[in-house]
Amino acid sequence: MIQHHIEACAQVPGMQEILLIGFYQPDEPLTQFLEAAQQEFNLPVRYLQEFAPLGTGGGLYHFRDQILAGSPEAFFVLNADVCSDFPLSAMLEAHRRQRHPFLLLGTTANRTQSLNYGCIVENPQTHE
Repeated sequence: MIQHHIEACAQVPGMQEILLIGFYQPDEPLTQFLEAAQQEFNLPVRYLQEFAPLGTGGGLYHFRDQILAGSPEAFFVLNADVCSDFPLSAMLEAHRRQRHPFLLLGTTANRTQSLNYGCIVENPQTHE
């Protein structure tokens, strides 16, 4: 699934780097995968290994200096276990237009489905 995420990121105009954050010990297959992705998409793809499982927020905080190196205009956070078409270019354009501190991609779920996932609430008129 990570290949799909990298492909989606590589399609964003101006994408400068792809960082993968995880707790897993890098092995030869992962190293080969990252090298192949760099060649295929002509983008740096790096794996940042956590010292312990930190969760999404913990990983972002721990590697914040590396994530923010070069003062990027924006960055995307994608979870590896999420399947989506990832409309990242459209999201970046919306982020630039709206000038909110962050933009969140979600999907509609019925009440039964929502019990299995984290939930967000949206104002149907403003989409905020």
